[in-house]
Amino acid sequence: MMEEAQRIFDYLPVSYRDPAEKEDVEFLWDAFLIESQNPDEREFLDDESQIEEIFVNGNYLSFEDIKIAQHYDISVLSVETGFANIQSLVQKLEREIDRLVYKLYDLTEEEIRIVEKEN
Repeated sequence: MMEEAQRIFDYLPVSYRDPAEKEDVEFLWDAFLIESQNPDEREFLDDESQIEEIFVNGNYLSFEDIKIAQHYDISVLSVETGFANIQSLVQKLEREIDRLVYKLYDLTEEEIRIVEKEN
C-alpha cells in the first residue's frame, strides 16, 4: 500500500491538465508568495494557516493544483527582498502536501516514517 501511495504521489504532477490551468495556478502561487513574504503584513501569522486559508481555500485549489505550485520554480522570485520567507512558505507547502497524501492513504505513523526515511 505504501509503495502504491508513493507511486501515485510521484505521478501527480499534472500531465493531463490544460496548460492554461497550469499557468493560472503558477500565477496565483507567484502572487501569493510575493504578498505573503512579510509575516507582519499578512492575514495569518503562521505559515501553515496562511497557505491553507489564503492560497488553498481562498483560491479553491485542488490537490493537483497544489502539486503544480509545489513544482513551480521560485528562483524567478529571488530578486524579492523577502525571498528567504518565500522559500520557507514553499517548504511548508511541501510538508502540507505530504500530510495530505498520508491522510488520503490512511498511513500509520510507522508507514509515514518509512516513506520519509526513503525520501
